[in-house]
Amino acid sequence: MWPGLSNNSTLQLTKVTREKNGTVFTCLMIWNGHRRTANYTLQVAYGPDNAHTNIVGPRSFITDGRRPLTLTCRATDTNPSPIYTWDTNRCDIEDPVAGTCTFTPEPLRDDGQRIQCSARSDAENNNKGMADFVLNLTYPPKDPPSITGYTPGTVISHGAQLQCSVTGGKPMVSKVIFTCEKLQLVSADSQTIQPENASVSSILTIDSKNNRVECKCQAVWDPEESLYTLTSQIVVLTQREDINVKKETTNTLPYHVAQIILIVMVTPSMVVIWILVKRYRASQKKRTTAEEGESLKTFT
Repeated sequence: MWPGLSNNSTLQLTKVTREKNGTVFTCLMIWNGHRRTANYTLQVAYGPDNAHTNIVGPRSFITDGRRPLTLTCRATDTNPSPIYTWDTNRCDIEDPVAGTCTFTPEPLRDDGQRIQCSARSDAENNNKGMADFVLNLTYPPKDPPSITGYTPGTVISHGAQLQCSVTGGKPMVSKVIFTCEKLQLVSADSQTIQPENASVSSILTIDSKNNRVECKCQAVWDPEESLYTLTSQIVVLTQREDINVKKETTNTLPYHVAQIILIVMVTPSMVVIWILVKRYRASQKKRTTAEEGESLKTFT
């Protein structure tokens, strides 16, 4: 008999719900004046279902295409523990008990892809829960900066333009740094910064003895700077011309003067344009011509 529930040897339960799981029922046996009891713990199989199945993973995963990512399929409110499977062939390591899938996502191939998992009951009810997950990858540009507008071996002349571009990445790079060695600021006052259009204008002086200048372009990728360290370098040949200057002239520099304008534009490709324009001081030339004319009159 089942005290309080049934006087028969058989106990019939109706309306069994998952809340009954773990309930202990006691059976009492009386024979020839001897009493014996036996306990039975009810195990109710339930779940999984779609409402209680999900995939645990990062909202955004930063990668350069070489970092492994682990996703976990998880079903709750289920008994017994389910068996997990992944409806993809991308899992390098898959654990059907823990519900994990480990693989190395490729940025351009896998960004935005949908991955699905299933949780199946190990009981006879064959219940099944499903969930999906959309990959949101954050990745740096794949290619190094591109410098255009200059052919190796040519000499920079009036009106020549150099352009450094960095394309791709999610998000794009926040800053492109394009520098040339042996270029010095004439004065701090010559540098202007205009935040409204993200432009910087500087007057640079090139030593006439340095007709070979190395320029380097690199960029900053904010999510993780160490993931984008690619650079591009070129050697620029600058036009070398002698400037005749009298010894007593102290306010004229024996240099070529070039104006350089740096423009950063946030477009589908981060672009930095350097415009190099040769300038010669007209006043210096006029002064030299005037002095030669004065000397000619005196000789006459």
